Amino acid sequence: MLNAGMTQRRRRRRIFTTITVVVGLLSVVPLVAGAARLVSLKAPEVSMADNARIAVGGLGLPVHIVSANIFAIVGGLAVLWRRRRDRHRVLGKIAGIAGLVASSSGIWLTLVVTPREGTSPLLAVVRLASAGAMGLFIVLGVQAARRGALRRHQVWMARAMALGLSAATQVLTAGVVFGLLGTNAWLDLLGMTAGYVINLAVAEVWLRLPQGHAQASSSSSSSLSSSAVPTPAKIVGVAQVLKG
Repeated sequence: MLNAGMTQRRRRRRIFTTITVVVGLLSVVPLVAGAARLVSLKAPEVSMADNARIAVGGLGLPVHIVSANIFAIVGGLAVLWRRRRDRHRVLGKIAGIAGLVASSSGIWLTLVVTPREGTSPLLAVVRLASAGAMGLFIVLGVQAARRGALRRHQVWMARAMALGLSAATQVLTAGVVFGLLGTNAWLDLLGMTAGYVINLAVAEVWLRLPQGHAQASSSSSSSLSSSAVPTPAKIVGVAQVLKG
């Protein structure tokens, strides 16, 4: 029985390590895609209408791409160095600031830039919800870290990272949907939304795996259901974090 339990814990730790490595690899995808996007805007084949549509957002697009990539890459490094508290703290501050900038610029672009022709209006709602949730998760994670509630900090930041890395997953989900079913506004919405949902689901699995720490998995699982819910008191505390 003891050997079986140890084998199961080792298996879960391997799964945890695998997911962590995948997160690091996924963080490279937004970097490549973002750089390609910025270069494509200068290409001669880009229509004047498309340039004019994006220009409405001003510096919002390059700011969003750069900050989102910093959040993804530095946040991934913070996860890998979670046991080196000095490095984790420095990387976490950089990733947190970049994540809030990415969230804010994402909301700005969604509100001011006219969607591409044939895009479902519900996609803007999904993007606003995901960008807003990502920013809220980061603030709640910082608030938890300041209180010394490291497990709650991990929970919120993992969920923020999941949303921040959704662009990488959406490359796969949209490709699968378009390849199997074709392209239209509703399928575009399905492919994009699936990226957010899959990443959040993987984050919840990752949070429930043993991570080599001393706390028991049973206590950590119960804390996810009770302490990691955004109650009114926690949301009120967001203002205090921003002021501090």
